[in-house]
Amino acid sequence: MAFAILGSPKPAFFDSSGSPLVSGTLAVLDPADDTNKASYPTYDDAEAATNANANPVVLDSRGEISLWGLDSEDYKLVLKDSAGTTIWTTDDVFLPTLLTTFYKKTAQTLTDAGAVTLTESTTFVVTTGAAALTLADGTENQHKLIVMKTDAGVATLTPSNLSNGTTIVFDDVGDSASLWFIDGSWSFLGGSATVTGYTADTAVTFTSTDATPDVNGGKTFITAGTTAITDFDLGVVGDTIKILAASIIVITHGSPVSLRGEVSFSMVVGDTITLHMFNDQVWEELSRTYAKAFTKFKTADEALTSSTLADDTHLKDWVLQPNTYYRFEGYLHVTADAGSRDLEIDITTDNAFVEEMYTWVTQDGAGVTIDGEAGTIPLTTAIAQIDIDGTANVGISLKGFVLTHATSACNVDFQFANTAGAGTVTVNKGSWASFTPYEY
Repeated sequence: MAFAILGSPKPAFFDSSGSPLVSGTLAVLDPADDTNKASYPTYDDAEAATNANANPVVLDSRGEISLWGLDSEDYKLVLKDSAGTTIWTTDDVFLPTLLTTFYKKTAQTLTDAGAVTLTESTTFVVTTGAAALTLADGTENQHKLIVMKTDAGVATLTPSNLSNGTTIVFDDVGDSASLWFIDGSWSFLGGSATVTGYTADTAVTFTSTDATPDVNGGKTFITAGTTAITDFDLGVVGDTIKILAASIIVITHGSPVSLRGEVSFSMVVGDTITLHMFNDQVWEELSRTYAKAFTKFKTADEALTSSTLADDTHLKDWVLQPNTYYRFEGYLHVTADAGSRDLEIDITTDNAFVEEMYTWVTQDGAGVTIDGEAGTIPLTTAIAQIDIDGTANVGISLKGFVLTHATSACNVDFQFANTAGAGTVTVNKGSWASFTPYEY
Protein backbone atom coordinates (compact mmCIF):
# COMPACT_ATOMS: atom_id res chain seq x y z
CA MET A 1 0.00 0.00 0.00
CA ALA A 2 1.27 3.45 -0.92
CA PHE A 3 1.34 6.26 1.61
CA ALA A 4 2.45 9.89 1.79
CA ILE A 5 5.83 9.58 3.50
CA LEU A 6 5.56 12.89 5.38
CA GLY A 7 1.81 12.72 5.99
CA SER A 8 0.95 14.97 3.04
CA PRO A 9 1.17 14.04 -0.66
CA LYS A 10 2.83 17.40 -1.35
CA PRO A 11 4.78 18.59 1.71
CA ALA A 12 6.26 22.11 1.75
CA PHE A 13 9.55 23.25 3.34
CA PHE A 14 10.69 26.70 4.47
CA ASP A 15 13.94 28.38 5.45
CA SER A 16 14.61 30.06 8.81
CA SER A 17 12.99 33.31 7.62
CA GLY A 18 9.77 31.55 6.64
CA SER A 19 10.39 31.74 2.87
CA PRO A 20 9.90 28.65 0.65
CA LEU A 21 13.03 26.48 0.52
CA VAL A 22 13.35 26.93 -3.25
CA SER A 23 15.76 24.48 -4.94
CA GLY A 24 16.44 22.72 -1.69
CA THR A 25 16.72 18.92 -1.78
CA LEU A 26 15.34 15.94 0.10
CA ALA A 27 17.34 12.74 -0.05
CA VAL A 28 15.37 9.50 0.49
CA LEU A 29 17.63 6.78 1.95
CA ASP A 30 17.56 3.32 3.45
CA PRO A 31 18.06 3.84 7.23
CA ALA A 32 20.01 0.59 7.43
CA ASP A 33 22.91 1.63 5.16
CA ASP A 34 22.21 5.16 3.81
CA THR A 35 21.82 3.94 0.23
CA ASN A 36 19.28 5.63 -2.04
CA LYS A 37 15.72 4.38 -1.76
CA ALA A 38 12.94 4.93 -4.30
CA SER A 39 10.14 7.44 -3.72
CA TYR A 40 7.35 8.32 -6.14
CA PRO A 41 5.42 11.40 -7.33
CA THR A 42 1.92 9.81 -7.12
CA TYR A 43 -0.01 7.12 -5.26
CA ASP A 44 -0.45 5.04 -8.43
CA ASP A 45 3.27 5.29 -9.27
CA ALA A 46 4.11 4.03 -5.79
CA GLU A 47 1.60 1.17 -6.01
CA ALA A 48 3.08 0.13 -9.37
CA ALA A 49 6.68 0.93 -8.31
CA THR A 50 7.25 2.89 -11.55
CA ASN A 51 8.35 6.44 -12.46
CA ALA A 52 10.44 6.95 -9.31
CA ASN A 53 11.49 10.44 -8.23
CA ALA A 54 15.03 11.64 -8.78
CA ASN A 55 17.09 11.17 -5.63
CA PRO A 56 17.56 13.60 -4.01
CA VAL A 57 14.26 15.22 -4.91
CA VAL A 58 14.56 18.93 -5.81
CA LEU A 59 12.01 21.29 -4.20
CA ASP A 60 10.02 23.50 -6.61
CA SER A 61 9.48 27.29 -6.55
CA ARG A 62 7.07 26.92 -3.63
CA GLY A 63 9.42 24.67 -1.66
CA GLU A 64 7.19 21.64 -2.35
CA ILE A 65 7.70 18.10 -3.58
CA SER A 66 5.48 15.10 -4.38
CA LEU A 67 6.55 12.26 -2.12
CA TRP A 68 4.96 8.81 -1.88
CA GLY A 69 6.38 5.55 -0.51
CA LEU A 70 5.31 2.02 0.37
CA ASP A 71 3.95 0.86 3.72
CA SER A 72 6.33 -2.10 3.78
CA GLU A 73 9.40 0.16 3.77
CA ASP A 74 11.26 2.34 6.28
CA TYR A 75 12.87 5.59 5.15
CA LYS A 76 15.62 7.98 6.20
CA LEU A 77 15.17 11.59 5.03
CA VAL A 78 17.84 14.30 4.72
CA LEU A 79 16.74 17.89 3.96
CA LYS A 80 19.30 20.37 2.57
CA ASP A 81 19.13 23.95 1.28
CA SER A 82 20.14 24.97 -2.26
CA ALA A 83 23.75 25.41 -1.11
CA GLY A 84 23.89 21.78 0.09
CA THR A 85 23.82 22.61 3.82
CA THR A 86 21.99 19.98 5.86
CA ILE A 87 18.95 21.38 7.70
CA TRP A 88 17.74 18.17 9.33
CA THR A 89 17.98 14.37 9.16
CA THR A 90 15.37 11.91 10.39
CA ASP A 91 15.50 8.09 10.55
CA ASP A 92 12.89 5.33 10.54
CA VAL A 93 9.96 7.05 8.86
CA PHE A 94 7.23 4.46 8.22
CA LEU A 95 3.46 3.96 8.15
CA PRO A 96 2.30 2.42 11.46
CA THR A 97 0.58 -0.95 11.25
CA LEU A 98 -2.62 0.54 12.66
CA LEU A 99 -2.93 2.89 9.69
CA THR A 100 -1.75 0.28 7.22
CA THR A 101 -4.51 -2.12 8.16
CA PHE A 102 -7.21 0.44 8.64
CA TYR A 103 -6.85 2.40 5.41
CA LYS A 104 -6.00 -0.31 2.91
CA LYS A 105 -7.78 0.49 -0.37
CA THR A 106 -8.41 -3.07 -1.52
CA ALA A 107 -10.64 -5.71 0.11
CA GLN A 108 -10.66 -9.49 0.14
CA THR A 109 -13.74 -11.37 -1.06
CA LEU A 110 -13.75 -14.79 0.56
CA THR A 111 -16.16 -17.35 -0.88
CA ASP A 112 -17.03 -20.24 1.41
CA ALA A 113 -14.36 -21.93 3.53
CA GLY A 114 -10.91 -20.42 3.77
CA ALA A 115 -8.53 -18.09 5.53
CA VAL A 116 -9.32 -14.44 6.17
CA THR A 117 -6.34 -12.49 4.85
CA LEU A 118 -4.14 -10.26 6.94
CA THR A 119 -3.01 -8.12 4.01
CA GLU A 120 -6.32 -6.33 3.41
CA SER A 121 -8.14 -4.35 6.06
CA THR A 122 -11.58 -5.58 4.96
CA THR A 123 -12.89 -9.03 4.05
CA PHE A 124 -16.28 -9.62 2.43
CA VAL A 125 -17.72 -13.07 3.14
CA VAL A 126 -19.77 -14.86 0.48
CA THR A 127 -21.33 -18.24 1.24
CA THR A 128 -23.03 -20.89 -0.90
CA GLY A 129 -23.53 -23.11 2.16
CA ALA A 130 -22.14 -23.48 5.66
CA ALA A 131 -18.56 -22.22 5.68
CA ALA A 132 -15.69 -22.53 8.16
CA LEU A 133 -13.33 -19.54 8.17
CA THR A 134 -10.01 -19.09 9.91
CA LEU A 135 -8.01 -16.03 10.98
CA ALA A 136 -4.35 -16.21 11.91
CA ASP A 137 -2.73 -13.95 14.51
CA GLY A 138 -2.17 -10.43 13.23
CA THR A 139 0.47 -7.89 14.10
CA GLU A 140 0.21 -5.75 17.20
CA ASN A 141 -2.40 -2.97 16.82
CA GLN A 142 -3.72 -4.37 13.53
CA HIS A 143 -7.40 -3.78 12.74
CA LYS A 144 -9.63 -6.01 10.66
CA LEU A 145 -13.22 -5.57 9.43
CA ILE A 146 -15.21 -8.63 8.27
CA VAL A 147 -18.65 -8.25 6.65
CA MET A 148 -21.06 -10.87 5.27
CA LYS A 149 -21.90 -9.81 1.70
CA THR A 150 -23.90 -12.82 0.47
CA ASP A 151 -25.70 -15.26 2.75
CA ALA A 152 -26.49 -18.78 1.52
CA GLY A 153 -25.24 -20.45 4.69
CA VAL A 154 -23.78 -19.63 8.08
CA ALA A 155 -20.11 -18.63 8.15
CA THR A 156 -18.23 -19.47 11.35
CA LEU A 157 -14.90 -17.73 11.90
CA THR A 158 -12.40 -19.32 14.27
CA PRO A 159 -9.45 -17.00 15.00
CA SER A 160 -6.24 -18.60 16.25
CA ASN A 161 -6.60 -16.44 19.36
CA LEU A 162 -9.78 -14.56 20.31
CA SER A 163 -9.81 -12.89 23.69
CA ASN A 164 -12.68 -14.19 25.83
CA GLY A 165 -14.34 -16.09 23.03
CA THR A 166 -13.94 -18.97 20.58
CA THR A 167 -15.80 -18.22 17.34
CA ILE A 168 -17.60 -15.42 15.50
CA VAL A 169 -20.77 -16.36 13.59
CA PHE A 170 -22.10 -14.54 10.49
CA ASP A 171 -25.60 -15.63 9.49
CA ASP A 172 -27.21 -12.60 7.83
CA VAL A 173 -26.20 -10.21 5.08
CA GLY A 174 -24.60 -7.21 6.73
CA ASP A 175 -23.38 -9.09 9.79
CA SER A 176 -20.04 -7.56 10.71
CA ALA A 177 -17.15 -7.89 13.12
CA SER A 178 -14.61 -5.19 13.90
CA LEU A 179 -11.48 -6.79 15.34
CA TRP A 180 -8.30 -5.41 16.89
CA PHE A 181 -5.15 -7.47 17.46
CA ILE A 182 -3.72 -6.48 20.83
CA ASP A 183 -1.58 -8.31 23.39
CA GLY A 184 -1.34 -11.46 21.30
CA SER A 185 -4.99 -12.01 20.43
CA TRP A 186 -7.89 -10.59 18.44
CA SER A 187 -10.41 -8.54 20.41
CA PHE A 188 -13.99 -8.14 19.19
CA LEU A 189 -14.65 -4.38 19.24
CA GLY A 190 -18.21 -4.52 17.97
CA GLY A 191 -20.53 -5.44 15.13
CA SER A 192 -23.68 -7.47 14.51
CA ALA A 193 -21.96 -10.86 14.22
CA THR A 194 -22.33 -13.20 17.20
CA VAL A 195 -19.39 -14.09 19.44
CA THR A 196 -19.62 -17.53 21.03
CA GLY A 197 -17.74 -18.66 24.11
CA TYR A 198 -17.52 -15.09 25.42
CA THR A 199 -16.95 -15.21 29.18
CA ALA A 200 -15.84 -11.75 30.28
CA ASP A 201 -19.19 -10.95 31.90
CA THR A 202 -19.80 -14.37 33.42
CA ALA A 203 -19.90 -14.07 37.20
CA VAL A 204 -17.10 -15.92 39.01
CA THR A 205 -17.68 -17.21 42.54
CA PHE A 206 -14.84 -16.68 45.03
CA THR A 207 -13.48 -19.52 47.13
CA SER A 208 -15.18 -19.33 50.53
CA THR A 209 -12.00 -19.22 52.63
CA ASP A 210 -9.85 -17.01 50.36
CA ALA A 211 -9.03 -13.62 51.89
CA THR A 212 -7.26 -12.47 48.70
CA PRO A 213 -9.20 -14.00 45.79
CA ASP A 214 -7.91 -13.87 42.20
CA VAL A 215 -9.76 -11.52 39.83
CA ASN A 216 -8.00 -12.24 36.53
CA GLY A 217 -10.81 -14.58 35.45
CA GLY A 218 -13.55 -12.03 34.88
CA LYS A 219 -15.14 -8.72 35.80
CA THR A 220 -18.07 -9.75 37.98
CA PHE A 221 -17.68 -11.81 41.15
CA ILE A 222 -19.89 -13.38 43.83
CA THR A 223 -18.74 -13.88 47.40
CA ALA A 224 -18.87 -17.20 49.24
CA GLY A 225 -18.38 -17.88 52.93
CA THR A 226 -17.65 -15.26 55.57
CA THR A 227 -13.85 -14.87 55.41
CA ALA A 228 -13.04 -11.15 55.35
CA ILE A 229 -11.46 -10.04 52.07
CA THR A 230 -8.33 -7.88 52.40
CA ASP A 231 -7.12 -7.72 48.77
CA PHE A 232 -7.89 -8.93 45.24
CA ASP A 233 -4.97 -10.73 43.57
CA LEU A 234 -3.82 -10.67 39.93
CA GLY A 235 -5.43 -7.37 39.03
CA VAL A 236 -3.71 -4.92 36.69
CA VAL A 237 -3.96 -1.17 36.23
CA GLY A 238 -7.17 -0.38 34.34
CA ASP A 239 -9.18 -3.31 35.75
CA THR A 240 -12.70 -2.69 37.08
CA ILE A 241 -14.40 -5.38 39.16
CA LYS A 242 -17.90 -5.63 40.60
CA ILE A 243 -18.62 -7.83 43.61
CA LEU A 244 -22.03 -9.13 44.69
CA ALA A 245 -22.44 -10.38 48.26
CA ALA A 246 -24.04 -13.81 48.49
CA SER A 247 -23.19 -13.94 52.20
CA ILE A 248 -22.48 -11.57 55.06
CA ILE A 249 -18.86 -10.62 54.47
CA VAL A 250 -16.44 -7.76 55.13
CA ILE A 251 -14.38 -5.98 52.47
CA THR A 252 -11.51 -4.63 54.55
CA HIS A 253 -10.26 -1.07 54.07
CA GLY A 254 -6.46 -0.89 53.93
CA SER A 255 -3.51 -0.10 51.68
CA PRO A 256 -4.53 -2.62 48.95
CA VAL A 257 -8.23 -1.67 49.04
CA SER A 258 -9.16 1.99 49.56
CA LEU A 259 -12.80 2.35 50.59
CA ARG A 260 -15.03 5.38 51.03
CA GLY A 261 -14.54 7.07 54.36
CA GLU A 262 -11.58 4.76 55.10
CA VAL A 263 -14.06 2.33 56.69
CA SER A 264 -14.42 -1.37 55.93
CA PHE A 265 -17.63 -2.38 54.13
CA SER A 266 -19.65 -5.06 55.95
CA MET A 267 -21.75 -6.44 53.11
CA VAL A 268 -25.03 -8.27 53.54
CA VAL A 269 -26.64 -10.51 50.95
CA GLY A 270 -27.43 -8.50 47.83
CA ASP A 271 -25.03 -5.59 48.47
CA THR A 272 -22.57 -4.74 45.70
CA ILE A 273 -19.31 -2.81 45.44
CA THR A 274 -17.39 -1.69 42.35
CA LEU A 275 -13.62 -1.16 42.48
CA HIS A 276 -11.07 0.13 39.94
CA MET A 277 -7.29 -0.13 39.89
CA PHE A 278 -5.95 3.31 38.93
CA ASN A 279 -2.49 2.67 40.42
CA ASP A 280 -0.57 -0.58 40.60
CA GLN A 281 -1.95 -2.92 43.26
CA VAL A 282 -4.30 -0.34 44.80
CA TRP A 283 -8.06 -0.82 44.38
CA GLU A 284 -10.20 2.32 44.70
CA GLU A 285 -13.93 2.22 45.43
CA LEU A 286 -16.08 3.65 42.63
CA SER A 287 -19.54 2.88 44.01
CA ARG A 288 -21.63 0.61 46.18
CA THR A 289 -25.29 -0.39 46.41
CA TYR A 290 -27.31 -1.68 49.31
CA ALA A 291 -29.78 -4.55 48.97
CA LYS A 292 -31.93 -3.36 51.85
CA ALA A 293 -34.05 -0.27 51.21
CA PHE A 294 -33.10 2.89 53.08
CA THR A 295 -36.70 4.14 53.12
CA LYS A 296 -39.69 2.04 54.09
CA PHE A 297 -43.35 3.03 53.64
CA LYS A 298 -46.54 1.77 55.13
CA THR A 299 -48.71 0.53 52.28
CA ALA A 300 -51.73 -0.19 54.46
CA ASP A 301 -53.27 1.16 57.66
CA GLU A 302 -52.31 -0.70 60.83
CA ALA A 303 -54.76 -0.67 63.74
CA LEU A 304 -53.27 -0.96 67.24
CA THR A 305 -55.40 -2.33 70.03
CA SER A 306 -52.78 -3.85 72.35
CA SER A 307 -50.74 -1.99 74.95
CA THR A 308 -47.81 -4.36 74.29
CA LEU A 309 -45.14 -3.11 71.87
CA ALA A 310 -44.93 -5.16 68.67
CA ASP A 311 -43.02 -4.86 65.37
CA ASP A 312 -44.76 -2.82 62.71
CA THR A 313 -45.73 -4.74 59.58
CA HIS A 314 -43.92 -2.39 57.20
CA LEU A 315 -41.42 -0.22 59.10
CA LYS A 316 -38.92 -2.94 59.94
CA ASP A 317 -36.00 -5.06 58.73
CA TRP A 318 -33.44 -2.32 58.10
CA VAL A 319 -29.91 -3.76 58.02
CA LEU A 320 -27.44 -1.02 58.94
CA GLN A 321 -23.72 -1.47 58.28
CA PRO A 322 -21.27 -1.49 61.21
CA ASN A 323 -19.36 1.64 62.19
CA THR A 324 -21.41 3.84 59.89
CA TYR A 325 -23.27 7.12 60.45
CA TYR A 326 -26.87 7.13 59.25
CA ARG A 327 -29.23 10.05 58.90
CA PHE A 328 -32.61 9.12 60.41
CA GLU A 329 -35.89 10.79 59.49
CA GLY A 330 -39.53 9.94 59.03
CA TYR A 331 -43.15 10.95 59.27
CA LEU A 332 -46.06 9.12 60.91
CA HIS A 333 -49.72 9.81 60.14
CA VAL A 334 -51.74 8.67 63.15
CA THR A 335 -55.46 8.69 63.99
CA ALA A 336 -57.65 7.24 66.74
CA ASP A 337 -61.23 6.04 67.06
CA ALA A 338 -62.00 8.28 70.01
CA GLY A 339 -60.47 10.55 72.60
CA SER A 340 -58.06 9.49 75.34
CA ARG A 341 -55.97 7.29 73.08
CA ASP A 342 -52.17 7.16 73.35
CA LEU A 343 -49.39 5.89 71.05
CA GLU A 344 -46.10 4.37 72.20
CA ILE A 345 -43.13 4.27 69.79
CA ASP A 346 -39.95 2.24 70.17
CA ILE A 347 -37.06 1.63 67.77
CA THR A 348 -35.09 -1.56 68.39
CA THR A 349 -31.71 -2.89 67.29
CA ASP A 350 -30.09 -6.24 67.94
CA ASN A 351 -26.65 -4.63 68.35
CA ALA A 352 -26.29 -1.46 70.38
CA PHE A 353 -25.61 1.84 68.61
CA VAL A 354 -22.45 3.72 69.54
CA GLU A 355 -24.22 7.08 69.28
CA GLU A 356 -27.90 7.88 68.75
CA MET A 357 -30.23 10.83 69.08
CA TYR A 358 -33.40 12.11 67.46
CA THR A 359 -36.08 14.74 67.82
CA TRP A 360 -39.80 14.08 67.53
CA VAL A 361 -42.54 16.66 67.15
CA THR A 362 -46.28 16.00 67.14
CA GLN A 363 -48.68 18.34 65.36
CA ASP A 364 -52.44 18.40 65.17
CA GLY A 365 -54.55 18.68 62.02
CA ALA A 366 -53.99 22.44 61.91
CA GLY A 367 -50.20 22.00 61.95
CA VAL A 368 -49.90 23.32 65.51
CA THR A 369 -47.46 21.58 67.80
CA ILE A 370 -49.36 19.83 70.54
CA ASP A 371 -48.35 21.04 74.00
CA GLY A 372 -45.77 18.77 75.54
CA GLU A 373 -45.72 16.45 72.54
CA ALA A 374 -42.12 16.96 71.46
CA GLY A 375 -38.68 15.97 72.65
CA THR A 376 -35.12 14.91 71.94
CA ILE A 377 -34.07 11.48 73.15
CA PRO A 378 -31.83 8.53 72.22
CA LEU A 379 -33.23 6.61 69.27
CA THR A 380 -33.79 3.37 71.17
CA THR A 381 -35.50 5.04 74.12
CA ALA A 382 -39.24 4.44 73.83
CA ILE A 383 -41.61 7.39 73.62
CA ALA A 384 -43.99 6.14 76.24
CA GLN A 385 -47.09 8.20 75.55
CA ILE A 386 -48.16 10.46 72.70
CA ASP A 387 -51.70 11.72 73.03
CA ILE A 388 -53.86 10.85 70.04
CA ASP A 389 -57.09 12.44 71.19
CA GLY A 390 -60.14 12.20 68.99
CA THR A 391 -60.48 11.34 65.33
CA ALA A 392 -58.47 14.26 63.90
CA ASN A 393 -55.25 13.67 61.98
CA VAL A 394 -52.01 13.77 63.97
CA GLY A 395 -48.58 14.04 62.34
CA ILE A 396 -45.36 13.01 64.03
CA SER A 397 -42.10 14.24 62.50
CA LEU A 398 -38.87 12.35 63.26
CA LYS A 399 -35.30 13.46 62.62
CA GLY A 400 -31.92 12.38 64.02
CA PHE A 401 -28.85 10.21 63.48
CA VAL A 402 -27.13 7.02 64.60
CA LEU A 403 -23.59 5.67 64.61
CA THR A 404 -23.98 1.92 64.39
CA HIS A 405 -22.22 -0.83 66.32
CA ALA A 406 -18.45 -0.85 65.79
CA THR A 407 -18.17 -4.36 64.33
CA SER A 408 -21.63 -5.86 63.78
CA ALA A 409 -24.52 -5.02 61.48
CA CYS A 410 -27.64 -3.66 63.17
CA ASN A 411 -31.10 -5.03 62.38
CA VAL A 412 -33.56 -2.26 63.13
CA ASP A 413 -37.37 -2.32 63.56
CA PHE A 414 -40.14 0.09 64.56
CA GLN A 415 -42.50 -1.03 67.31
CA PHE A 416 -45.86 0.51 68.20
CA ALA A 417 -48.44 0.05 70.95
CA ASN A 418 -51.78 1.55 71.96
CA THR A 419 -50.83 2.61 75.48
CA ALA A 420 -54.39 3.24 76.53
CA GLY A 421 -55.19 -0.42 76.01
CA ALA A 422 -58.66 0.50 74.80
CA GLY A 423 -60.14 1.40 71.47
CA THR A 424 -57.93 1.75 68.40
CA VAL A 425 -54.95 3.85 67.39
CA THR A 426 -54.10 3.61 63.69
CA VAL A 427 -50.73 4.22 62.02
CA ASN A 428 -51.88 5.07 58.52
CA LYS A 429 -50.55 4.08 55.12
CA GLY A 430 -48.11 6.59 53.68
CA SER A 431 -46.20 6.82 56.96
CA TRP A 432 -42.51 6.33 56.35
CA ALA A 433 -39.05 6.21 57.92
CA SER A 434 -35.55 6.26 56.46
CA PHE A 435 -31.99 5.39 57.49
CA THR A 436 -29.57 6.83 54.94
CA PRO A 437 -25.77 6.35 55.25
CA TYR A 438 -23.70 9.52 55.19
CA GLU A 439 -21.51 9.81 52.07
CA TYR A 440 -18.04 11.01 53.08
